[in-house]
Formats: sequence, structure tokens, C-alpha cells
Amino acid sequence: MTVRSVAVCALVLGAILIQSCAHAGGTERGAAAPPSAVRTDSSGVPHAVPADSVAARRAFGACGPRVRPMVELLTEADSVVRARGGAHAEHARLLLSWRAPWGQPRATTTLMPALRDTNGADTLYLCMRPGRTSPTFNGFMATLEFRCAPGDTLGAFWAFERTGANAGALGVQFGPEPEFPCPQPWVTAGVGRPAWTHTPTGGQLRLVFAVPYTQAGPVDSAGVYALARVLIRHNRARLSGSAQPMCIEWTESSLAFALKDEPIVRQGERFVSWNSPRGAVCDSWRNAARPESWKPAAKRRTSR
Repeated sequence: MTVRSVAVCALVLGAILIQSCAHAGGTERGAAAPPSAVRTDSSGVPHAVPADSVAARRAFGACGPRVRPMVELLTEADSVVRARGGAHAEHARLLLSWRAPWGQPRATTTLMPALRDTNGADTLYLCMRPGRTSPTFNGFMATLEFRCAPGDTLGAFWAFERTGANAGALGVQFGPEPEFPCPQPWVTAGVGRPAWTHTPTGGQLRLVFAVPYTQAGPVDSAGVYALARVLIRHNRARLSGSAQPMCIEWTESSLAFALKDEPIVRQGERFVSWNSPRGAVCDSWRNAARPESWKPAAKRRTSR
């Protein structure tokens, strides 16, 4: 994945929005739709939406002002963030759960998949509690590590790449999706991209999603919002490794509250397990992630 910042995605999408409106002959108050809108389908692949569709009008709405140079916008945003003492989200939490968003009755961190149902799929929800109220939220980047039990090797079931044995079994939905069972921070369509890689002992899923910086919606400090959900389909459950215990850790995420205001968050309920009773496969990584308990400094003895 070559994208380094959600701000860049948001700026590019904002520029497309404004330029598309200009091509359509819109004005600041006009409501003319652009020639095409960009949104993300259930597999995370961006594609064009016809201008006269409802999705396009929701994604772009009325035309905005002329495009400001990207360098100018980033420099201004950087100054604002520096004046506030830098990007921060000390109270933000990452919340990972199977079956339902965090805190809902069906949500669980320990999944025993029903692999006999080859038409089924299991859903992993990536939620967050922002920990701060913000009038805008532009997008996020996330890294998830999929790890085998110590001494085990990754089976073919986890080869989700396009040329892998289980290509197409991994899906990502970003939104806004009306069927999501909890609030999302997105008020308009954006563009997202998943990237999966694997080694003999585990896999890594990296996600990035952004909405136009001119179309960002607000978030409340105490709210729980679904950023995305990951689908693991069972249609090739006969492949080796489908039943092997796996530990999935949401290692970190950048939360883009505004341009250049993208704090990195590494705290929260970040571990879930696959086919491991009581989630025991995650024990070693959970223990490694726990901060050491505070101990008072030993008192120095004074010689008399």
C-alpha cells in the first residue's frame, strides 16, 4: 500500500469533487451532479458511479469553491495542529469484535467458525471510540496482524491474494452502508483500499479509507463508530488451515480527525481469536502488549 496519509486521500477526493462540479457547470450554490462519482464496493475496490445516480448526488452534493493548492492546505492544517500541541487521541480506543459491533449483544472476541456452512461468512467489525469530539472525521488507516499458534504454519485457506488459493474469500466493506448495525462516521461515500500479504507464520491486512475533506462529518467523544468490517467467506473451507487457531490483533490505527491531525492509536480491545477456545491462542501476544505495572522506585539507603 503506497498511501502514507489519510490527508492526501481526503485532499485528492476533495479536489475531484470540486473539479467535477466545475465540469458540470455548477456553482457554489448549484446542485448539478459531477460526470461521475467515486465510491467503494463491498470488495474495497473504487469504481465510478453514474452522475444521475442517487449515490453520486449523496457523495458530492453541491459544488464547493475553487480548488486550493494542496501544499497550501497542508501547510495551513499543519500550523493549526501545531498550535494545539500536535495530533492527539489519548482517550481513543480501538474496538475489535466478531459478529456484531463492540458492545452489542452478539459481539464476541472468541469465534468458533461454522465451517461446514460453505455459503456462510464470518464478520469482523473494526470500531472506535474517538475519545474526543471533533466537527470532522476524514478517514483512517489500520493494520491487522493474523498470527498462527506458536510453532504452526499458515494454511492455504489464508492465501487471500488475487493469485492465492483462496482468492476472493476476504472482503472489506467501508461504507457508508445502511445495513451496518451501528453508527458510522461517514456521511458521504469515499474511497478505500485493502491490502493483504502473508508469510509462512501469519498474514497482514492493511486498510485505508478517506472521504473528501470538504464532506467530513462529526464524531462524539463517547460514541462508538464502525469504521469498516471484514468478511471471511467459507466457500473454500476445505482448504488446509481453515480450522487452525488464529490470533488477530489490531496493532494500530491512524484516526484522521482533520487534515494533518492523524494521531496513531494503539490502545483498546484489539485482540480476537479464530477457532481457539477461550482465545488461548492470543495469550502470548496479549501478555506482550500489556504495559508493565508501575512500581515505586526503590529507596536509597543513606550511610551514617
